[in-house]
Amino acid sequence: MEVVGPILAALLGAVLGGVFREWWVERSYRPKLYIVGQSPIYGPEGTHFRIEVKNKGKRAAENCVAILSNLNANKDAVLDLYTIEQDIENLPRATISSDSFVRIKDMSLCWSRLGNPEAITINRDSTAYFEFGWTTKGQYIRIPSEAGWHDYRIALKIRAYRGELLVTAANTDPAWASFKLIPGKEDLELVITERKPSLEEEN
Repeated sequence: MEVVGPILAALLGAVLGGVFREWWVERSYRPKLYIVGQSPIYGPEGTHFRIEVKNKGKRAAENCVAILSNLNANKDAVLDLYTIEQDIENLPRATISSDSFVRIKDMSLCWSRLGNPEAITINRDSTAYFEFGWTTKGQYIRIPSEAGWHDYRIALKIRAYRGELLVTAANTDPAWASFKLIPGKEDLELVITERKPSLEEEN
């Protein structure tokens, strides 16, 4: 009986040590996602807003999805261009109209890659961009859906808005940011107001 106690203690220590080691390795070598900020493309017709995301971890971030949430747009802000109910061939169409308005919460966007996929893998020490919006100067902003730009999410009048962005992955914690859209003299300005985690704080 005197031998059993030390053996059990050794076995328990080995098990707990293995669990702790596995946890430590997983935490140390997992992906780390950061929403860095906007990366707009300015053109004569308006502004193409993209959001920059970095993976500073030691593994690839798998199945990354960009999400738009808590956008404070209401029904009166919707600009009806062409909706999915209108059978107009080869024209971009909105999935949300003033007649079918729903609150914009936890809705997927698309990535700035060929085919505008909803989910991608971001390799370690790599940068990716997701699509946020496309403005027509002084008129409206179109926000894409997870399907891309043809069946985009919604068209909104040029006003002040605020909302949140989230990038989730299958194998790491999400990255979050809040933003404001501010009307300017000619176009909207996108301002990231807060980020968690913050790359500046990590550095």
